[in-house]
Amino acid sequence: MSPADAAAATSTSQWTTGIYFSIAASVIGAASKLCIRKSYTVLELESLNSTGEPPTGRIPCLTYLQAFVLRGIGVLGMTTLNPLFCVKSLTYASPSILAPFSGLTLVFIVACSEHTIGEKPSTSQVVAAALIVLGQIIIALCGDHTNIGGLSIDDVREAYLEPEFISYLIGMFGWIVLLVGLINYGDGTERRFSWGVIGGSVTGVQPFPKDALAVISGLQHENVPLEEYPPGLFFLLFLASAMPLIGLALLMQCMRRFDASFSASMFVGSMIISVSVMSAVRYDTFGHVDSILNGIFYTLGLCVLTSGCVVLACEGTATSDPTRINVEEKSNIFRRTSSEVTYGTVQLSDDQATDSAASSITSEYIV
Repeated sequence: MSPADAAAATSTSQWTTGIYFSIAASVIGAASKLCIRKSYTVLELESLNSTGEPPTGRIPCLTYLQAFVLRGIGVLGMTTLNPLFCVKSLTYASPSILAPFSGLTLVFIVACSEHTIGEKPSTSQVVAAALIVLGQIIIALCGDHTNIGGLSIDDVREAYLEPEFISYLIGMFGWIVLLVGLINYGDGTERRFSWGVIGGSVTGVQPFPKDALAVISGLQHENVPLEEYPPGLFFLLFLASAMPLIGLALLMQCMRRFDASFSASMFVGSMIISVSVMSAVRYDTFGHVDSILNGIFYTLGLCVLTSGCVVLACEGTATSDPTRINVEEKSNIFRRTSSEVTYGTVQLSDDQATDSAASSITSEYIV
């Protein structure tokens, strides 16, 4: 039985319930990302005194403890609470309609970043958040409102051996290899782009949780005892856990290098594109929309949402680049003359250096 044969239209209450859980997951995801970013900024702020002088001693233990607790809360939210709500949402709807709602994470970050991490959103960031919300509304109304259930492990194995899905996996592997190469050997812009999208690209390779839930549903419908569950199901569950964890690790590395808006927007935007491509191949998204017009509007909604992510990413790059330095230039960051601070390769006044360092410099660059 193919996914197309197994798909059945769900009621309005079912797929909207999935969206509600997805929105809750986005709120948790935004709070977690802000906590992770805050864990780095508290160390950055402690490294400068009120006049912008370079560090003169060890950072207090309480500051390290605060950073550790914040990072722990962020990791807990990203690794436990957020995935739980995401998995719950997948029991009600297709990933193609749920994944775009992760863009709400960016909206909440834009709304809360000024009061939590001191990064005030600009007008363009507010406009980008509006585009994201508009794109999500279009996707919710015109997307794939079907769901799959009652699959066997043989059905999943057969679907994974289809030429289209194998081609998709090969293409994703080549894309990840390209990003790794750019991170290690590309110039500054290429490394920035690659760090931004690699986490979301990996996380988006996620047919495994949906398929695992469909297999479990089929086994429960047949009253199969737990000890008789097929080994292939546990392998699906392992992959369903491993891909998001790898993506989270890559996101944390990106957030060490760039501000919260850039890191989160690149992650979410690349994940939405990755999930959308995966869903189109695995679950035949465009074959399950109500009409050709709906398919056009669904694509338009993705473009609008992605454009909002791009605006946020460009804004984040613009605000972080002037005061950032290359990873290779970690040493001798603070070189003071009588009237100005030389920050990497950019000379700033004392006040500019203090404000820029407190809001933009990342912990990797603190000597």
